Amino acid sequence: MLAFVRFSHVRGLLGHNIKAIQIANVTSFLIAIVGIIGLNLVASVQQTVNIHVHVAGAILALGLTPIYCALQMYLSGKFISAGYYGKCKVLFVFRLFLCIICSVCCGGLLLFVSVEGFTYLYTPTSDERTVYYMCTSSEYIMTSAFFTFLLTLTKEFSTINVTIFVEMINGQQLTIEE
Repeated sequence: MLAFVRFSHVRGLLGHNIKAIQIANVTSFLIAIVGIIGLNLVASVQQTVNIHVHVAGAILALGLTPIYCALQMYLSGKFISAGYYGKCKVLFVFRLFLCIICSVCCGGLLLFVSVEGFTYLYTPTSDERTVYYMCTSSEYIMTSAFFTFLLTLTKEFSTINVTIFVEMINGQQLTIEE
């Protein structure tokens, strides 16, 4: 829902007449959908049941996070340059910092998994514990930075009023406002 509201917000304010904005907006929306599918895979399939499906879901959910953050930073920069929300240089630099943290943690996570393989997720031996803790720490730091990044979007979301129109088949109309 959040991704669709952000997609509609960007489309409504900036439009899709500039090709770069349209590509960034649609790509970030598709990445959000793929990330949601990955989160569902991780939550639905335990690592002890099917490690490959669990890891594929984790890669979909966590691996695309830095790209999503970079695209949203680009779109927020376009908001600032178009005159919306004033000059938010400090907020933009903070988002850049969070995006760098996500990128470094994602790279570290992929490096640790490629070095050790997927076996560390079951029961790590004493030699594998360091890699196990590094992977787990990277995951938690990355998700914390990503959620903090999403919280920085509250300035943009504070100006949105969501209204949903539902038209029934028999012609009646129902309006829901949040």
